[in-house]
Amino acid sequence: MALVKDPEKQLFWHSLFVLLTMLTVAGGVRAGLERVTRYAVPLIFLLLLLLVATRRAVDRSGSVRNIFCARIFPSSARMACWWPW
Repeated sequence: MALVKDPEKQLFWHSLFVLLTMLTVAGGVRAGLERVTRYAVPLIFLLLLLLVATRRAVDRSGSVRNIFCARIFPSSARMACWWPW
């Protein structure tokens, strides 16, 4: 909520994002896009692992499958799940 109510922070993060995007596009495919993806993809994978570990620590059920499930209604026992297996 702090970011929503603070226009200076919004302007800073937006400007940083636009600047990084401009630098990536200006670098072209080989110097710009390949360099960014070389570091961004492993970073995104590590963030995914961090989210999985956090969810398992909070849930304590030991099931990774529960990450992809949500209760349809708070009082309902039915689960809506989005996993590919």
